[in-house]
Amino acid sequence: MLVKHGADVFMDGWSDERPLVIAARQRRCRTVEMFLEASYSSRSVRQEHIWDAITVAAEEGEEGILVSLMKYYEINETEKQSKWKWIQESQFGGSLELLRPYFEPDTTSENGGN
Repeated sequence: MLVKHGADVFMDGWSDERPLVIAARQRRCRTVEMFLEASYSSRSVRQEHIWDAITVAAEEGEEGILVSLMKYYEINETEKQSKWKWIQESQFGGSLELLRPYFEPDTTSENGGN
């Protein structure tokens, strides 16, 4: 209800708990979609929230949520390379394969990544 009336779900507040990340962690697909479609006041803050939710969705193995998040995640080639390097260095285990189509430099254009 608050989102329908313009609440900014991407606002940085006093807590590190971001609504989009919480929804991704709790596997709430419809809530993630609703938050992604909500209005926002800062593109850069929104992108930070989406990135945080992407990492959580990958860690949780939530491919459907990851697909939704990637539709809204805007990234240029330089950022893509640095994110891919970070992903490879992090302890993602099997989740690495979920992120590969979106961030690996050689496969992103072939597999529909941004």
